[in-house]
Amino acid sequence: QPDICYLGGITRTLRVANGGCPYPLHYRATKGDVVEIDVGNSYPLGTRADTQYPLRPIALEKGDRLVFYSDGLIETMNAKGEPFGDERLGTSITEGAMAGLHAEDLRTHIAGALQCFAGERPPEDDCTIVVLECQE
Repeated sequence: QPDICYLGGITRTLRVANGGCPYPLHYRATKGDVVEIDVGNSYPLGTRADTQYPLRPIALEKGDRLVFYSDGLIETMNAKGEPFGDERLGTSITEGAMAGLHAEDLRTHIAGALQCFAGERPPEDDCTIVVLECQE
């Protein structure tokens, strides 16, 4: 149930629709923060025949990163039964982006933070992470 996105080359505009995943996260390089991209409807694809999936335009700046992920990532528990959660994910994205990590290395950084948090406890669901970076 991936998100659908189209990137308009020179305009640096990404149009995003959600098909059942958590809302994507946008690291804004000029502000040094992470914001959730509220794309509205997030019914899983195929759940209801009449569901509309509107596209939301997102303006990107050089150095911005977009993180798409499955719910298994934020629901992964540690030995104490605490979830990784949105806050830890946002912190991991911010730390990696501010350190200058490019998309592939940022994905590895997030996965490493998750593994360190979970320790020996295996995830109960998939932990998919996709990172896009606006380089120009």
